[in-house]
Amino acid sequence: MEKKCPFCGAPLPSEAVFCPSCAKSINSRIHPGTPRYFPRRFLKIALGIFLAVTVCAGIFLLTRPKTYSGIGEVTYTDQDGTYQILTNVSTDRYYPMTEIFQDAGEQESYRFPLRLYINHKNTGADASGMFLQKVKSANLHIQQDTESSSHAEFSPPQPLKESFPGTALVSYINFNKNCASPTRFIWTLSMENGDTIRLGIDLIITPIQTYHYSAENADLSDSAALQALIDRQQAGELGCGQIGLVLSSRPGVYALERAQKAGIETVVVDRKSCATAEEFSARVLHQLQSRGVEMVVLAGFLSILCKDMVEAYPNRIINVHPSLIPSFCGKGFYGLKVHQAALDYGVKVTGATVHYVNEVTDGGSIILQKAVYIEPDDTPETLQRRVMEQAEWELLPKATAMVCQRIQEEKDRQ
Repeated sequence: MEKKCPFCGAPLPSEAVFCPSCAKSINSRIHPGTPRYFPRRFLKIALGIFLAVTVCAGIFLLTRPKTYSGIGEVTYTDQDGTYQILTNVSTDRYYPMTEIFQDAGEQESYRFPLRLYINHKNTGADASGMFLQKVKSANLHIQQDTESSSHAEFSPPQPLKESFPGTALVSYINFNKNCASPTRFIWTLSMENGDTIRLGIDLIITPIQTYHYSAENADLSDSAALQALIDRQQAGELGCGQIGLVLSSRPGVYALERAQKAGIETVVVDRKSCATAEEFSARVLHQLQSRGVEMVVLAGFLSILCKDMVEAYPNRIINVHPSLIPSFCGKGFYGLKVHQAALDYGVKVTGATVHYVNEVTDGGSIILQKAVYIEPDDTPETLQRRVMEQAEWELLPKATAMVCQRIQEEKDRQ
């Protein structure tokens, strides 16, 4: 179809942009309109609305309730400061634990205090008193396999500072060999400001074989010495020290029952289940270090500790021996054998010694000693009893308090 000029009607070439006859452009021009400006007052209003929304959103994000969760430890911050909140079964309020390891024997039940500590993050000072005023509710609950034949239990959390200095809350947990493993205990703190703090710790149970002993064939001096320490602790005579763990190399011994009755955590590292002395010492060391133990007291603990164990606690392991070292001591001298040797030799005075432990049996530096006279009609059994009552039970708590004080002074100087 022929293209024509819309103005004069003259024919146009196919690609013409203007008419050769009338010289008018044949393309329609777009004339820009007058610019429209947005009123400045509307811009100010829009900017104000944007800023207000941004500020409100920021305030909401900063003040809305938050949930803080962790295993072993949680750092919590509010308008008053920053806090370290941790849980463990140790007397060390700065040592968070993620797991509790417990060897469990047949027909045995275990009960020990699960502790919650609250410290100022920057200074390390105890913040539990002030912090608990901001807690609306504190609870503990358990995550465990509901199909297991037995279930762990716990008591309601309570402030028990007199029995457990430095703690914010304490709950006694109870379990046995047949409880599910792992079992998770979870502290839940609901704060007055709407925040929620959840803090977990896992219980790992290892079933072991149980051996049974009777009073006729078992030397119970270890449990008696332990009871002396427990009694002195309850009387406030251990100074800055506190019994946080009782470890036995044999299941079923009465010392474990004494500890559990006193609310002290117990652990069994069965010597017979270890192939070597090195393996046994390594397992013992793991149990101690995982709980933040700073000092070890041997009382009737007849298993020899290896070099690694001694080096991990230099001048921090003490032992009580039922003679006046260097007499009747060393390899083979333990229990009634010591007293029998004293009677056979005909000495008139024996006693007890508390000493540091090194790699030589009964070879460490002496801390305290006390003499006990031997009576003409003494037997090994009567002499053992009198040495325990007159010397061992007196010396061991006293030496324990002395070493605890030295350790604390060393820490204060650091």
